[in-house]
Amino acid sequence: MTSPRLDLDTRLHSVRARLLTLAAPPQDGHPSAGGRGGSFDDLDATVAQIENEALVAERSRLLVMERGLVRALERLAAGEYGVCQDCRGDIPPARLRAVPATELCVECATDQERRAKLAWAGRWEDEDD
Repeated sequence: MTSPRLDLDTRLHSVRARLLTLAAPPQDGHPSAGGRGGSFDDLDATVAQIENEALVAERSRLLVMERGLVRALERLAAGEYGVCQDCRGDIPPARLRAVPATELCVECATDQERRAKLAWAGRWEDEDD
């Protein structure tokens, strides 16, 4: 079993390495590189657009992961790693291994997701009243 610091550092390094590969320019001959390898037709343009949208989505997902891992490292340094940021209870080690950047225990995460779904559906009611 690795230390939380080593696990977080390893995951952060992996995410940043993947981000760097996504920032690399397209290879020669690829339609998004200017079509040097052949004609650039409507199908090539569509494929390039779909691939670009997938790269943007992947980059966005990785940036969210990176921010979460950085925050987790900050909590670790402050002695707050493994403490739910909502109820202040302990986050079980199994959850931290599965979702190392988590800020919430299972109960609080479930409650937050439920509230988000209700708000999205337009049926949010404050249960504290």
